[in-house]
Amino acid sequence: MVGVNSLRSALYLIVLILFVQLTYFSDARVMDVDLSRAFLPLTGIGCGESCVWIPCVSAAIGCSCSNKICYRNGIIPKK
Repeated sequence: MVGVNSLRSALYLIVLILFVQLTYFSDARVMDVDLSRAFLPLTGIGCGESCVWIPCVSAAIGCSCSNKICYRNGIIPKK
């Protein structure tokens, strides 16, 4: 029974720590950062494939290869 009680106490402690951290996190002011330009800067819509060894399979829907990545309808990034 000692093992069960210590396991239960450890579980309660973990739940308490998580609750306190989540409560503190919701009260903290978090800056909203727009990361869309960091991951896809002015490149239009990514077609979801690379064209390192073979050309874009999605060329039928208007994708083209630039810098080893397929893009569609956007400003193609500089190399």
